[in-house]
Amino acid sequence: MSAFEPTVIDTVSAASREQESYYLASQWQLIRQRFRRHRLAMVGMAILAILYTFAILAEFIAPYNMGTRFPEAIYHPPTRIQFAHEGRLQRPFVYGSVKERDSYTLELKFTPDPDARYPIHLFGKGEPYRLWNLIPLERHLLAVEEPGHLFLIGSDDIGRDLMSQVIFGSRISLTIGLVGVTVSFLIGVVLAYQGATQLQKFGADIFVVDLIAISVLREIGILLTSIVLAGRSGSAFTAEIGSMVVNEEVDAMRSLGLD
Repeated sequence: MSAFEPTVIDTVSAASREQESYYLASQWQLIRQRFRRHRLAMVGMAILAILYTFAILAEFIAPYNMGTRFPEAIYHPPTRIQFAHEGRLQRPFVYGSVKERDSYTLELKFTPDPDARYPIHLFGKGEPYRLWNLIPLERHLLAVEEPGHLFLIGSDDIGRDLMSQVIFGSRISLTIGLVGVTVSFLIGVVLAYQGATQLQKFGADIFVVDLIAISVLREIGILLTSIVLAGRSGSAFTAEIGSMVVNEEVDAMRSLGLD
């Protein structure tokens, strides 16, 4: 009769407990375990969390409000954040700019002015806004002292800060993605429930995943793509008509009798 070896028994029992926890885990627990082991998925989730945070707090993170214009800074190049002046380290600041026109190409150019320095404040006071149209605030993530400008990626053709426009625009783009994922998930749930009920009669529950994948890719994928393309085409026509109204082209057509 062999001697009692508690070390071997503990090792075997630990392995059996790990196997038991794996085979008894629910579907959500298995998904969570596999997701945590996927490094790329974890990195993607962190990036999405940052982007959605930017979209939710757009008024606070954006340097300027969405409709703020600077007519004197049309097509302004990106402003560089400086950390030193004349060889000495200083708090972050930006130089002012002098607008001048090239005598040869007649192109407007913005030249940095080292004599005009405007400090950048973290959580500094800037333009007033209402967070989520509810809470009146004046603090921004980054704020520059007036009359300095903080154009991290430049300005557009009417003097608006492009970075602020991108941050506010992320609300629409990220919302579209979230709605699309939600709709796909709900459609998949309905198809899985209906398919599992029918396949269960034949003992083929394991093919539910294949059924959903084929249905989404072959059938629903085409439908969703057509809806997206129709919406894109409709929005393009709407934008073109709006541009014609602004440019008084519609009024010109009506005056010519082309109704």
